[in-house]
Amino acid sequence: MHIEEPTPRQGVRRVPSILPHGDLITSWSRDAPDLRCDFWDVLGRRRSSVAGPVSQVGLASLLRQSTKLRFRRDDGRFGTWESRPSPSAGGMSALRLLLLPLEPQWPGGLYDEDLHGLRSQGELSEARALNGESVQSLCGATSGTTIQLLADMGSYEGCYENSASLVSRDAGALCAIVSLVATALSLCSVVLGRQGQGIIRAAGLPEVWQGAGAIHISELPR
Repeated sequence: MHIEEPTPRQGVRRVPSILPHGDLITSWSRDAPDLRCDFWDVLGRRRSSVAGPVSQVGLASLLRQSTKLRFRRDDGRFGTWESRPSPSAGGMSALRLLLLPLEPQWPGGLYDEDLHGLRSQGELSEARALNGESVQSLCGATSGTTIQLLADMGSYEGCYENSASLVSRDAGALCAIVSLVATALSLCSVVLGRQGQGIIRAAGLPEVWQGAGAIHISELPR
């Protein structure tokens, strides 16, 4: 299959698309655990697996360690350039996360990286039901939390010609980082073979936000 090479557009400054969200419904501590794990041990232990519900402490630590902003500069190719654990095209970090727990009593919503918390995203019952069916069919999980990746296509297409492969690369890199951090935290993870477009539309998100993949997180009983 032939895929056109992405080409940076000249003289463009990125304008991130607005991601509508509601109130902050969950706020987590910014104090991430000091992992100090041997990288080769983590790499050797990483497996795709499913287990039970993931604790809020484990989920918060996973999100913080996987996405935290290290620094931001204004001299990037498209203006603002960010350094985070996962590499991204043009330093844009144009992926966002929608959390969809399989446990009905736990809230779902959009992860706010700046505030390190969960924001409400309207009525998610249909999106959660679709996600539950998808997860069970793809990996057999009946508990845990799905992290659905959202791609800001306004940023990708506005800054690059033929940007489709960049979305896939960014999503793959982020899923790899999340998987490794999950292993370091003794959590279970499995990258799902889907884009999640129908789930995103069911969540009521604007067309500019497109499905870019998903990773399901669970945890063994302690």
